[in-house]
Amino acid sequence: WRLKEYDWIGTIELSWEGQPIHCRSISIFTPLADSRPVYCVAVKSMEALQSLYSRLRLYNQEKIKTDDVIQVINGKNIPRPKTTWDDLHLPEGMREDIQAAVRTFFHAQDKYRRFGLAYRRGLLFSGPPGCGKTMTAKAIAASQETACVAYMPKESFEESQKLEHAFDLAENLAPAILILEDLDKCDVPVAQILNILDGLDSPRGILVVATSNVPERLDPAL
Repeated sequence: WRLKEYDWIGTIELSWEGQPIHCRSISIFTPLADSRPVYCVAVKSMEALQSLYSRLRLYNQEKIKTDDVIQVINGKNIPRPKTTWDDLHLPEGMREDIQAAVRTFFHAQDKYRRFGLAYRRGLLFSGPPGCGKTMTAKAIAASQETACVAYMPKESFEESQKLEHAFDLAENLAPAILILEDLDKCDVPVAQILNILDGLDSPRGILVVATSNVPERLDPAL
């Protein structure tokens, strides 16, 4: 097998909990995109495969925390910022309100479960460039010892799929922070974004932080 960034091509034979698992990755070429890997898995025991997936998810989550990086969709991963709350210069009281909202969310798992609520919350920062939106998102990412995923709009026929991938990754790595930069530039139907948001449900908690330079372009439903 061979490695190419985070993808691998070839065959891996392994044993998990005494059960054989056969993994094969092949390249698929399409006229609209570069080659991409397709993963095929053959098992005798679905319980063993689910156990392996669960262990890999936990390993990946801990590795991301150790690596201290932000998983970026549509770009290269970046180091987790060192921005602190003291670095923010916002209107009086706003910094404290945001800080409290973030802190209480990640300590409210029992309350969400008690009331039968989906353990998710969203923050939308809007305003002209330079008003502190991205800096605030960086402060949030730096303040929590959780996985962090970022999605940055990029014109592509795959944008819908990549946005869904960002949400899926955040859900798999939860508790997590999902940052959506420049949401007004996202060329994905509003109905699809709303469906993804409504379907976002993790018992471990997901905080969605979105930014927009032109909030009037956003659908009020968001």
